[in-house]
Parts: sequence; C-alpha cells; structure tokens
Amino acid sequence: MKDEDLIRNINPFGLRMQPSLRERVEAAAKANHRSLNAEITARLEESFAPEIHRIIRAVEPATQGPLPALEEFQMNLEIVLEQVKHLAAAKKK
Repeated sequence: MKDEDLIRNINPFGLRMQPSLRERVEAAAKANHRSLNAEITARLEESFAPEIHRIIRAVEPATQGPLPALEEFQMNLEIVLEQVKHLAAAKKK
C-alpha cells in the first residue's frame, strides 16, 4: 500500500485553536516548508520524543545558516527553556 493510500484512509480530525496560535503555527509551517497539518503533526510527534532530542531539534535552526524569523526563534527558545526546567525538576526527584 502506498503512503498516499494510507493518508486517504485517515479520518479528518477537526481542531479548534485560538486565531493567534493558528497564526503562529501557520508561520512555523511556512518557515519549515510544511502544510499546516504537517506542522501540527510534526510538533505532536516531537512532543513524544525523548527530552534531549526535543532540545536539540529546538536549537538546531539557530545553528544552521541565517537565523530564523524572530517569532520562530522565540518559540524555539521557549521550548528549550521549558525542557531545561523539566529536566532540572526531574533531576531533583
């Protein structure tokens, strides 16, 4: 079975989100050359990745070529800060 056939068999999933969040996700999708659906899916998949891999992926854009748009960089930085806080809390336990 081709990937295209598998995608056709996936039931659509409606998602409500605040317009400001949608704008941010759309901007990220554009920066990553993805569709809105692909961006949301990638971010969800990433949320299940091991901690260190999420941190690495969050800072990678800042280390390759020109810096991403300020908003994208800020979102990536926020992700890194959250992960660092999470790891610090886990080490305290």
